[in-house]
Amino acid sequence: MEKRENILTVQEVSALLKISASSLYDLARQGKIRAVKFGRHWRFLAKDIEAHLQGKEEASPDKALSERRKFPRLQTEITASLESDLVRLGGGTSRGMIQDISENGVHFVCEPDMELEAGQPVTLCFDLQEPDAVQMKIKGRVVRTVQNGHRSVGIKLRHLSEVDQEVIRRYVD
Repeated sequence: MEKRENILTVQEVSALLKISASSLYDLARQGKIRAVKFGRHWRFLAKDIEAHLQGKEEASPDKALSERRKFPRLQTEITASLESDLVRLGGGTSRGMIQDISENGVHFVCEPDMELEAGQPVTLCFDLQEPDAVQMKIKGRVVRTVQNGHRSVGIKLRHLSEVDQEVIRRYVD
């Protein structure tokens, strides 16, 4: 096991590399610098940063992506509605399509008629037809939103009951 002094925080690595914390987050997410995420906190091993600086270590973007995907995703087309839980942004509902789903999140595409921002609480309503017809109403948080003619929204599902979790797991498998 590594000694604690060999484990670095985002602030320590960004100071060492003389780059902003946001640039470091981007590099870690892209798999260009090896990192481990614990909840909301990123950690780096000093030996990995040193190897990266010497050009000896390149983390694979494919590896980084596969490590982030703890739950398998299923590409799909499920009609759904998304309700904003923030009154200050006007609340409202938008109809759209779930393009992929996993046990912990969905990729939702809709018209750009609703104000959404990262961290915003939302409620997603949809029907799963397989293996059994089940109506789902699930709370989540927006983790990413992109507008390009339509709005593409990444939603992390929150507070799933064991039953809802099992229904989604069976659907994805």
